[in-house]
Amino acid sequence: MTYRGHIKNGVAVLDEPTDLPEGTPVLIQPVETFGFQENLSIAQLIERQQVRPVTHPADLAGDWPLGDSLEEFLSAVREGRR
Repeated sequence: MTYRGHIKNGVAVLDEPTDLPEGTPVLIQPVETFGFQENLSIAQLIERQQVRPVTHPADLAGDWPLGDSLEEFLSAVREGRR
């Protein structure tokens, strides 16, 4: 489970109360934010977000949702075009 919080006077403070027992070990990991005010270039965003080129077109393909009929979808598309 993930809990959100912030640092206040050098101490990690959770934003919402939790029922974790006193003394429970936790791992604190800073969340990097990308605000518009930083005005980063595309190259800087690519580097910061560690974007890598797509090596195989199949990586871009999603799965068809189970239970959805391809024929019904195509029929709805055709109807929408009329």
